[in-house]
Order: sequence, then structure tokens, then C-alpha cells
Amino acid sequence: MIDFKAMEEALDLLDNTADEFAIGKADVESAEIACKRSRARVFLTSEGNIEMRKAKAETDATVIAADEHYLKCLVVFEKCKARRQRAEIFLDVWRSVEASRRKV
Repeated sequence: MIDFKAMEEALDLLDNTADEFAIGKADVESAEIACKRSRARVFLTSEGNIEMRKAKAETDATVIAADEHYLKCLVVFEKCKARRQRAEIFLDVWRSVEASRRKV
């Protein structure tokens, strides 16, 4: 049975992770922008034909580091997002159970 205490814990989790979720999302967006800028910077400063400049941009150490940072930010954000989604699903189930209980 789903108890009231567990429902409160789910609500607390949503409340306590709101800032973490927002900051995580902003970090992902910021890291994505940094990746694009790094690629563009290397592409624009490289010499050669377009394909050669693209290849240099993809293999540049700063671009690789930016990609790795982006992925780390994404993992942190997705973990927080998954915890929050689980709490939201739990609350939906709790509401459904409580509504069914009231009907009886």
C-alpha cells in the first residue's frame, strides 16, 4: 500500500531538486553552446578544404574536452530528471489509489 509518508517524501524530492534540475538543464545548454563554439573556432582558424577543416575541428583537443564536459553535464541532468519523473509517477499512482479508495 502506498502510504502518506511516502507521498510526502516524493513531494519533498520534487521540491528539493527543483534548483538542481534547473541548474542541470542550464549546464547542459551551456555545455552544448561551448561545444558549438569550440568547433566553430577550430573550423574558422584551420586551413584546407571544408572537409579537412571539419576533420580538424572534430579531432581538436579543446573540442573533445568540450564534448566530454557536455556528456558529464548531460548525465548529471538526466539522473536528476529520472529521479523527479519517478517521484511524479509515484504521485500519480498515489492520487489514483486515493481516488479509488474514496469511491468505495
